[in-house]
Amino acid sequence: MSKQKEIMPSRLPIPLTSLVGREAEVSTICTLLACSDLRLLTLTGMGGVGKTRLALSVANQLQKDFPAGVYFVSLASIGDVELVLPALVQALGLSSGEREPLELLQAELATQRLLLVLDNFEHVIAAAPSLVQLLTTCPDLKLLVTSREVLHVRGEREFVVMPLALPDPQDLSTGEALARSSAVTLFLERAREVQPALQLNALTAPLLGEICRRLDGLPLALELAAARLKVLSLHELLDRLSHRLDILTGGPRDLPGRQQTLRQTISWSYELLSDDEKRLFRLLAVFVNGCTLEAAEVVYSRVGGERAQVLDGITSLLNKHLLYKSEQENHQPRWLLHETLREYALEVLAASGELEKARQVHAEYYLGLTAVQLEGVELTTWLTQLQDEYPNLRAAMQWVLQRPEQALVLRLESVLLNFWAGHQRLSECQNLPKRTIEHGQALPVPRSTTEALASQPPGHKPDATKELKAVALQGEARDTYQLVRSLYLFGIIAWIIGDFAVAHMYAQQGLTRARGTEDKFALAYLLDLAGQIALDQDEDSRARTLLEEGLRWHREAGDRLGCMNSLFFLERLHLSLNDMARARAYAEEHLALARTLGYQSGLYGTLVFLGRLALEEGNATRAQDLFVESLSLLRGMRENLVLAVAINLQGIGISLATCGRLREAVRLWGAARALCALLPEERAFVRRARAKAWSELGEVAFDAAWAEGQALTLEQAMDTMEHIALSGLPSAQTDQGALHDLTAREEEVLRLVARGLTDAQIAEALVISPRTVNAHLRSIYTKLQISSRHAATYFALKHGLI
Repeated sequence: MSKQKEIMPSRLPIPLTSLVGREAEVSTICTLLACSDLRLLTLTGMGGVGKTRLALSVANQLQKDFPAGVYFVSLASIGDVELVLPALVQALGLSSGEREPLELLQAELATQRLLLVLDNFEHVIAAAPSLVQLLTTCPDLKLLVTSREVLHVRGEREFVVMPLALPDPQDLSTGEALARSSAVTLFLERAREVQPALQLNALTAPLLGEICRRLDGLPLALELAAARLKVLSLHELLDRLSHRLDILTGGPRDLPGRQQTLRQTISWSYELLSDDEKRLFRLLAVFVNGCTLEAAEVVYSRVGGERAQVLDGITSLLNKHLLYKSEQENHQPRWLLHETLREYALEVLAASGELEKARQVHAEYYLGLTAVQLEGVELTTWLTQLQDEYPNLRAAMQWVLQRPEQALVLRLESVLLNFWAGHQRLSECQNLPKRTIEHGQALPVPRSTTEALASQPPGHKPDATKELKAVALQGEARDTYQLVRSLYLFGIIAWIIGDFAVAHMYAQQGLTRARGTEDKFALAYLLDLAGQIALDQDEDSRARTLLEEGLRWHREAGDRLGCMNSLFFLERLHLSLNDMARARAYAEEHLALARTLGYQSGLYGTLVFLGRLALEEGNATRAQDLFVESLSLLRGMRENLVLAVAINLQGIGISLATCGRLREAVRLWGAARALCALLPEERAFVRRARAKAWSELGEVAFDAAWAEGQALTLEQAMDTMEHIALSGLPSAQTDQGALHDLTAREEEVLRLVARGLTDAQIAEALVISPRTVNAHLRSIYTKLQISSRHAATYFALKHGLI
């Protein structure tokens, strides 16, 4: 009997569900295995990512390319590395007799063109050298291995299987955007097995997008979650994913136990780690949005481990796909856990009894990091470095607020306040008073404050900010420095939430005490705060005096970031006073500082402001250059895009209002307000312009324009801004009467284009062919003298078509 006949005919497992979103991977893997010099290909990736399913799909496609067969060997149930080769012998149907498994396989496969698919190799990794021995004597044999880590043997080629593509977090509201996400496609396909009527539409799109993002695009997690829709609604499912490991259970009974719940899948990988690797893995869970190598080393060593072990440990976890790397703009790598893995790591960290100590060390590390930087006045570099640490700072603050050490609360909240202010994230502070009250960790305030509160009539219930003052009193501060900083902290919180009387009281108390110290830094910021409060109260003369004094002290202290803060308000104040020359001088100084420091958050807003000035002075070319530069910065931003767009919308809206284009201005303000909360620093200026527009347009027209703006998506708002910038804000008369040149059908098409519909969607809505839609668009572009959908959207907005 020939050797080929002694091998059992190959029979691959037949998948009972379709493979979704892996077409490119299947094609690439098949191409790799067709290469003559590639003998061993390992599909690696975290548990639940779909390595086995992908390998099966490849195996089925390649059967015709391997005359001796394609064999699938599951190693999940094998606990002893010595049993790996016998398992191959059994899968091939060979009779070993007296021969050793390796010798038998080498003899039987020496001339066979055959593909072996070895599944779940991670827990028998020590058997990898025997695979190399087999390959060296069987020149036509190829191995496709699935493993949660690489084999680390000669001749191995790794193919990393990534989670399925997720939707853009900035665009979760449109079905078209979500339909391009393979994670959403898989979830929908599996969800329709239990809820056939589920559709992707305007109502379900945001929920589906967020569910898939919460599940990290992991196929196993998506399938387990989709099965829960038999009982839960999309809203309920999303709510319960805050504890995803508890809900992602109940997988099919025919699957191995490790694939029936997400917790078991992760546990399988965790239990394969060494004790040191387990400890590092669970300690990394205290970091939010990852950490640097230094941070990991500090936490690991302070909890009791050896710092020198961290580098090797991170390398091992990375190879096992329990960790991934993110490269930042400064080229410093960050090490992150997927959220599903992080939830499990937190569970085992708590079970180990190390959670509280780890959180304490984590908070102390970030306090130390910020304290060093805060000693100096050069905050720009510090803020840039802390950009990626913002989530860790928040986590540290939340831990500190649960502790009785009052000094820690002051220290960390002051750090975060400067960080928020520097990155224009002041709206984040709105929850601070409530959290501070809940934990009873407020800071001391003057005794006169409590006396004023004590004089309130019986039954009086103070609002949250006044209640903060009552809770804050715990005796006079031990030093003036601490008291001044605390007064500034609560003063700016009160200003942000609109309690100007309380904000004014804190600012004045702080100024009184700061003037008796040499703390130029605190005095300058308190003057800025007092000036901002005066601006909100329309006390322009007082605001100018305070802000100019604050600018002098910032310069005296060498605080360039503080100078930018004062200049921001002074340039806007002088614009409102119609003092264009001084407004421009302050803005140009602001822009020069921002460019020198490379401070993007200070750049885009100032560019828009100078663009507004240029427009009001009739210099459309200069305005266009400034707006385009601002937009180029926005397009390249990693985060805070929504906030930045809102600032631009508000600024350009004021320019439009100044030109008499009130309806368009109101639309932009409405869009800005829909994107995020109105920024405190723009509040006074936009309020005045809005009041004027409301008076001139009338309530009905104003409300209608506002509603139209609120309906714009982020993408549509960006398109509108881009058109305005590139067109140099032409006068309202340039296209007057153009609307009347359009036919009724062309106007219908234009409305749908402005709503973001594709040609195919427009054709479906109007029951016409896509070719006809394209013809209408060409006619519209010709009549309106435009050349893009962006310009069409702007025209429609301008003429109230949406």
